[in-house]
Formats: sequence, structure tokens, C-alpha cells
Amino acid sequence: MARKETFITIDAAGRDQGKVFYIKEMSASQAEWWALRALMAMGRGGVEIPDNLRSMGIAAMAVEGLKAISKIPRMRPSRCLMS
Repeated sequence: MARKETFITIDAAGRDQGKVFYIKEMSASQAEWWALRALMAMGRGGVEIPDNLRSMGIAAMAVEGLKAISKIPRMRPSRCLMS
């Protein structure tokens, strides 16, 4: 079966106006690898990962990942980035 694909054009005013993005659905194996890498990065960053993560499906992993990301404290921009 072919992967879903679409083009998205940004119409909102701003620096991205007129840009066109091509989006293609990931295969299940690509999605699993991406999720694993993202969760490993969060774990290295000190984000608490549930123990039963291995038994969850990919959708549940995505939900848990978003919950974990939402708990990361907001960083204040440094002066060098603001100049």
C-alpha cells in the first residue's frame, strides 16, 4: 500500500508565508525508530520514562512522550542568543 502524502502551503503572514512543505507518511518501522531515539534522548535528559513503555503501542508511546516533554522546565534565553 502506498504511503499517504500531501503538500502544505503556508498562507499565514510572516517569514514562512508561501513556503510549501511535502509531507509523506512514515512507515511503521521508521516511526518506531524515531520514537525510540526521541525517548532515549528524553531519558538522557533526565525526563522520567514509564517502566511499562515497552509494552505500549506506538500511539501510547507518543502520548507518554508528549506528557514527558510538557514537564521539561522552560529555559530562559541567554543574552548571547538575544543579540
